[in-house]
Amino acid sequence: MSNDYLSIALLFFFLVCFFFLRYRHHRKLDAKWEKQYPRSTFAYCGRTLIHYEASHGNQVEFLDSDGYCYLWYPGNSTIVVGRWRIDDSSIYFRYGINTFNPVTGILGGKWEPYPIDIWSTAIVENVLGDELKIKKRIPFVLMRDPQCCIRMLKLLGRK
Repeated sequence: MSNDYLSIALLFFFLVCFFFLRYRHHRKLDAKWEKQYPRSTFAYCGRTLIHYEASHGNQVEFLDSDGYCYLWYPGNSTIVVGRWRIDDSSIYFRYGINTFNPVTGILGGKWEPYPIDIWSTAIVENVLGDELKIKKRIPFVLMRDPQCCIRMLKLLGRK
């Protein structure tokens, strides 16, 4: 019986070490990427954006300067938290492994690139800061349609 506990403890120890080393490796890669392509130079860094596309409908996202993104997606009862980064021509998003894009069917967990010139055409409005406070809470379940604006969302969120 004690050999079973020892085996489980060793397995747990190796798993913790594996994930810790993997985390450190990814942190080094992220720091290297950030040094080469600083987020602070991106026009939409630190801004709340409203996207509207026929396929998704309304989407609100806050891109913070630390590389976290907070997506308020239509029909969701929670904010989807992820990471974002840029390079010379693309913006990349990575959401949790428990997420998926309902339009493309792509599962989360990996960096997904979007050409900035195409991605930015869907931006209907953008304002400085986390104007709708979506880092902390979801004001209400977002409607897919009709296309909305930040002022309207703020008014609806107060009720």
